[in-house]
Amino acid sequence: MAEDAIMDNKRSLAYPAATLEECFDVLNAIKALGGKSCSAQAIATKMGVSITTKSFKAKISSAKQYGFIDNIKSVIQLAERGRSLIYPTSTVVERNVLLECFQSPPLYAKLIQNFLGKALPVTEKLSNELIKPFYSITVTAKDNAAECFVKNAEYVGALQNGILTFENVATVDQPSEEIDETEEGILEEITNNKTDTQQAVQNSRQPNIANTGYHFQIPMLSGATAEIYLPDNIKIIDLDFFEQSVNCMLPLFIKNLKTTLSESENKTESD
Repeated sequence: MAEDAIMDNKRSLAYPAATLEECFDVLNAIKALGGKSCSAQAIATKMGVSITTKSFKAKISSAKQYGFIDNIKSVIQLAERGRSLIYPTSTVVERNVLLECFQSPPLYAKLIQNFLGKALPVTEKLSNELIKPFYSITVTAKDNAAECFVKNAEYVGALQNGILTFENVATVDQPSEEIDETEEGILEEITNNKTDTQQAVQNSRQPNIANTGYHFQIPMLSGATAEIYLPDNIKIIDLDFFEQSVNCMLPLFIKNLKTTLSESENKTESD
């Protein structure tokens, strides 16, 4: 079949049929139920809908694709991202988690791969793009899939003047009174670049990752060492997503970090 042929299989590739914003209904229901594991029936009751309604099923399925929730057998529980969203430590943390959620669905990863840094087609044209075999979305699902993607891109701030971009979206967090001591130490390391803070952060993290997972160290010109840690239960699909996330977000993170460090150094010199 030619590359531009129409996708006409009976089953579509899984795609979010509800937006990120709509899926907060699920998070808020779980939070109201105590923020712990609960049944789909309990969530539906809290939301005031039937468990069999199409919209409820769409929100549960989409919330799982975004990484809001985990669905183990008949039990639904908050995933780490979902917990970070309903109990955020700062607006920047919340925004960056939403960016991760936006990139999670396989369909969205493909769209970001093809259109990042480019003009995103209008919804009607984008929906027609989705029926190509590369995306594997059926004709009956294409309009909803395209509409949700565009709305989500706008919601997380990744659609700027018609361009799909993460620039000026992900930022370096700043210390606040609400964060715990460990997170505050990490943020001080970023903004102040103090040796004693670096040691404190290293010590606070070490017990959690010692002798587990995978470590990749990069010696810095200043004598410091940058380290990447991946958990020992990581899967190949996680590595693919990690690689894509790094390629998309690391350059912007470094750019913002340079700005933060430059401002800190200039302030130190002026003092």
